[in-house]
Amino acid sequence: MQERKIKTRNAIFKSALTLFNEKGIDATSTKEITTNAGVAEGTLYRHFASKDELAWALFEHHYGNIASSLLQARRQSRDFRETVESTVYAFCKLVDHAPDAFRYCMLAQHDFLSRVAQDEGNPVLVIRSIIQEAMDADQMPKGDVAILSAMSLGIVMQPATFFLYGALSAPFEQHADQFIEAIWLLLTQRGA
Repeated sequence: MQERKIKTRNAIFKSALTLFNEKGIDATSTKEITTNAGVAEGTLYRHFASKDELAWALFEHHYGNIASSLLQARRQSRDFRETVESTVYAFCKLVDHAPDAFRYCMLAQHDFLSRVAQDEGNPVLVIRSIIQEAMDADQMPKGDVAILSAMSLGIVMQPATFFLYGALSAPFEQHADQFIEAIWLLLTQRGA
């Protein structure tokens, strides 16, 4: 029984992800989602209170996966440079292997970022904590952690957006070394 519920929920998630990316959340009906998922419309409401709650659950799931991947990369690193490298590669791999999930997070972030937990499930806070720890350990010059986090993320996020819309060649991971060098210079060579 539990396996069937998970399978149904996953079918709804997959359908919603596809349709939300194609049409947007507001322009997608619950009927379209359930028809595409191969389930009755009432089934959606047994899993989610509303279409908005489905959209939030989908965002929270995929945004949390990004954070988990970054945390895992961070935990496997031995020093600050390796942490920068491993988190950038982890991010690039996510874009390559789950482009629809990444696209959805990019499109829906403005609707849902205010609801994201302020803990390890938040990719922005993972990056902030990496930078803060490096400053505290004197592995990089002191600075405004928030702005340095935003700038570091921007070095990877904007090219990822270009990639998702076909303006950069695939795989995205082939660009990782350029991102790493730009972030490393930003974090360690400011004012040098």
